[in-house]
Amino acid sequence: MKDGFIDDVKPELNCGIVIPILDSFGAIYGAGAYAEFVGKLGIPEAYLRNNHNWISYEAYNRILEILVKETGDPDSVFKVVRGGVNGFSMGPLKVVVMPVLSIANFYRLAVLGQRSYSKLADWEIHVLEPGHALLGLRYHKQYKQTHNNCDAVRGFLAGLPQWAGQPPAEVNHLKCEADGADCCLYDVVWREPGKQTLAMIVGWSLIAIAVGVGVEYWVDWETGTRMFGATIGFLCFVLGMFREARKAIIIVQEQNKLEAEELNRALQSIRQLNEDLQHMVELRTSELAKTNKSLEEAMVQLKESRAKELQAERQAAIGVLAAGMAHEMNNPLHAVSVSAQGLKVDLGSDPDLGPFVATIERAAQRCRRIIGEILSFSRESKTEMADLPEIVRVAVSTFRNEYPPSLSLELQIAPDLPRILLDAAQIRQAVNNLLMNAADAMDKKGLIQISIGLKDARVTIAVKDSGPGMPESVKKRVFDPFFTTKQKGGLGLGLSITWQLVEKNGGTMEVESQEGAGAIFRIILPVSRGTL
Repeated sequence: MKDGFIDDVKPELNCGIVIPILDSFGAIYGAGAYAEFVGKLGIPEAYLRNNHNWISYEAYNRILEILVKETGDPDSVFKVVRGGVNGFSMGPLKVVVMPVLSIANFYRLAVLGQRSYSKLADWEIHVLEPGHALLGLRYHKQYKQTHNNCDAVRGFLAGLPQWAGQPPAEVNHLKCEADGADCCLYDVVWREPGKQTLAMIVGWSLIAIAVGVGVEYWVDWETGTRMFGATIGFLCFVLGMFREARKAIIIVQEQNKLEAEELNRALQSIRQLNEDLQHMVELRTSELAKTNKSLEEAMVQLKESRAKELQAERQAAIGVLAAGMAHEMNNPLHAVSVSAQGLKVDLGSDPDLGPFVATIERAAQRCRRIIGEILSFSRESKTEMADLPEIVRVAVSTFRNEYPPSLSLELQIAPDLPRILLDAAQIRQAVNNLLMNAADAMDKKGLIQISIGLKDARVTIAVKDSGPGMPESVKKRVFDPFFTTKQKGGLGLGLSITWQLVEKNGGTMEVESQEGAGAIFRIILPVSRGTL
């Protein structure tokens, strides 16, 4: 063996494929070119000409590359393989069965028998009919198709009609794995011969009879008779073989047809089951998505409801505590106020002590106002049909009298607002608290905008300031008792009490704010409690 030859011996391609290539090369290019060609293959010619031997796919591609290089013709592989197709061995099938087969069945047998000479790929029959075939070749993952090998396959498919004495087929290479396609696809067109089998048999029989008669004149009668009988017997045997082979092929074709129909029905059933399963999965996925969304919404509502309940509980507890403290502090505060008034009479003109007395009086008034707010929150609500715009006007007027002119107020009231069932004093106190909160946020200078409107059976009172606004963390706690951002003088009860006053009247509160963009507090009261 030559060096490296051992690597070329793999059970991938049978040498029966190489033998007709060698014969065709010699016939086309001559003995001299053939000798040079064989000498460069690296594999002994005797090994390649034994159809019991096998070679590797790599060695086969090397043979094709050398063939192209030696001839200088890029189409030489196609020409050589096409010319050598008659040399391909198909065993007894080619000798006995081929004379009674159509060319379409040549292609069927070549495809079905490919595993006997190649382990590289699998053939696929897409279309097979008289005069036309659409054949696919899909290589196994460990093998890569090459353009030379593709030319060899084209040559093989083009040369098959020559077995029936017909011209080569026209082969159109639609797509190729060597160019990145998922498979090689070949469109093959040929001329189908007429049904000549019986005529051939009759013709050969007549020739045999003529031979027998001729022998009768040249040979003695007994010998001639024996030769004639042997000839007729042989022809009858061949005819019987032809008929049996044709019957067997018809049976196989019918079985293949039945199996193909059964496979097609099974495939359709599988496709239908797959579609039904996919539809069920999509339907179930949609249902689960809807259920998940509903659960998420319910969870959000539950959290919001729980947060409101906790806030209401805190507000109620603080309210009870604040009301009790207000009652307890009212009497001492009254004594402080009376004493401050007496000191004002006696010492009001004193330049040293008079300012201190005035400070005591202002502080007492402020405490009295705070206690009044707390007591108004704790007392029983007295609801009546009230004119909400008038309540807001009174609150704004009172606020104007208590705060400096550096604060501007702008009031907008929508027309035709209904009268609402509510506690006028509590809502007035709530509006006043929002105005004071806005004034404190703006350091008692700037513009406060108050508006009243009706939307979706709800009346909204909005108080907008031009202060610094608040971050999200402050906005979440702005209604909590004792929460304040004021550096001094703030107890953190104003907005908490406002929230409770509004809630007592069946309403809700909202706050909208961003840092650097001011804040808007809204009192939202339902009209459905009673209107006129």
